[in-house]
Amino acid sequence: MPSTVDQRKVPSLSLKGWVTTVPEKLDKMLSYYFLSDHSQSDWYEIFSLPYHVATKGHAPQQIKTLMENDLMRFFTRYFTTSDKDGNQGTTPTVNVTIVDRNANGVEIGRYEIQTEIIVVVDGKQYSAEKAIQVLNSQISIIDRLNNG
Repeated sequence: MPSTVDQRKVPSLSLKGWVTTVPEKLDKMLSYYFLSDHSQSDWYEIFSLPYHVATKGHAPQQIKTLMENDLMRFFTRYFTTSDKDGNQGTTPTVNVTIVDRNANGVEIGRYEIQTEIIVVVDGKQYSAEKAIQVLNSQISIIDRLNNG
């Protein structure tokens, strides 16, 4: 029987306290990544999309690579399964898509980053999706696409 790292709880700054259900954890963690300030802590590793957008906003493909690396490291801490011998099983799937061209292939000034995280816990698949729009190296819109 596989044991899952997903037993870890996710902290919440609300009255609820710790978040324990898989859909809530996915949503909170993705929201934290989209909203966290890089300088929030000197002690802990902060995964921060706003920092990448501020420093690399002119290079959406670099942001995509940074996001994929960040999100895989962040979500693997909470959603990696292993068997009783410690052999690694499933890991999260991270999909990041950059939409920076219109239908005619012309580069556009405001681009969109679509993000999807997929995890499998006890044989059941869960996902969360969010999208942002970036203009002048600043996040202008955050949208939840789906959660379930």
